[in-house]
Amino acid sequence: MLKTITSFELNTDNIPQQGEVRSFSVYGEAGAGFYLTIKNEDPSWYNFETGKFQSSEINLQGVASPSGYQGIINFPQVSDADQYEVYLITDQSLNSKHAASVIIFDENGDIDVNASTGSNSNFLRKRILQTLDATLTLQAIDQSSGAGFASLSFANDTVVTSIDGSSPKRAFTITATAANGNAFKIDRQPRSDDFFTKLTANMGEHFRTGLDGEGADARFGWEVTNVVGIEEGMFASGTNITANTIVASGSNTVVQSAGTAEETTITLKTVSAKKLTGKVITTVDSTTKIKTSTATGLIVFNKGQADALAEDAVTFTGYGEDKINRMVNWDVYISDLQATITKPTTTVTSSSGTSLGVTSARGIMDDVSTVSSINIDSSSDNPTVTAIGSYDESSAQTATLTLSSSQSLETSEVLTFDGAGQVLTITGDIQVNNASSSVTIFLDISRFITATVETA
Repeated sequence: MLKTITSFELNTDNIPQQGEVRSFSVYGEAGAGFYLTIKNEDPSWYNFETGKFQSSEINLQGVASPSGYQGIINFPQVSDADQYEVYLITDQSLNSKHAASVIIFDENGDIDVNASTGSNSNFLRKRILQTLDATLTLQAIDQSSGAGFASLSFANDTVVTSIDGSSPKRAFTITATAANGNAFKIDRQPRSDDFFTKLTANMGEHFRTGLDGEGADARFGWEVTNVVGIEEGMFASGTNITANTIVASGSNTVVQSAGTAEETTITLKTVSAKKLTGKVITTVDSTTKIKTSTATGLIVFNKGQADALAEDAVTFTGYGEDKINRMVNWDVYISDLQATITKPTTTVTSSSGTSLGVTSARGIMDDVSTVSSINIDSSSDNPTVTAIGSYDESSAQTATLTLSSSQSLETSEVLTFDGAGQVLTITGDIQVNNASSSVTIFLDISRFITATVETA
């Protein structure tokens, strides 16, 4: 009588780059025999005695039981992605068989060998991917294109973790430095919804939505070659995109009994912001072992677009942790954000009443910066810089400041300015709950920072 191997338990999640030790169990009726073989891409085979892969084929021979045959597999650290094929083969000499096959299909309609159980043959297969670590880059950026933000320089921070893995809460620091002659001031403290990421999708042809105002060079609905990651509320930008365009559902309405107590708005038609037209197809890159999902679809914009948008590449931007997760599959939690500005310092070259010559005006903002020093008269408040004169970075960084109150200062006296500066530092904590392939998330400093041009 045939003895049945009832189940094979092995974690088939992605293995991190640094490798991992995983346990396995083979359950079955007493005396059900098996061979277990693990092969990587080289190909090399796992030696269960040495705990290492070797060039010659080898396997483990064992006997299942109701309490389970237990073992471990030591997956090594790698420098390039790898793929492991795991075969559990019944031992025919011991009259063994697998439990009946239960087939599970993936989103592509293909057999999911890891989710399926049992086998109608003597072979049962599992597949495990090992990916290289992914890097999440945190970078400050300006989305306003204001003159005061021109020629910014940045210092980024990174979080490195395994794909489909997590990372505990850790501190991060990123900085933005204004160009010489420009200055920053903080309007409010940053929030997690000031962070964003972006993706690019190729537009197809426009389609008729039936929304009011639609017509030539006023197209609301568009085909997209891949709508995965695009969500309602995301901003769109590109060569032929209308300004202030977002992905949005649309509607036609009519007002009845306008101007009376019975005024009512009736919705005649609604169009969803996004619609799939093809099934989601997931592929695994043969080199990186990273999964990518694509699906054709339709999207609707809040503003009519020019016909020339057809076949364009459009950038979609989503703010906040939820949209970041939906767009690039990084589930992050950002907290304890704090923005500070490094206080500029300079020295006195001349002092007469409210006029003050300084060796450098970098980082000083008129009508914002206040000044302090050992000899500053701050009996009421530290004086404010009300004007910056004779300041031209193209020739020199020296300047003549006008203060809100008269001062008598010493030549070479050191001055410290508060309220504005040239170097912005943002600190905070970030926790990664789930990671995907390497990506950058940006902090839009133009949402909470004013940047001005102070040089001539």
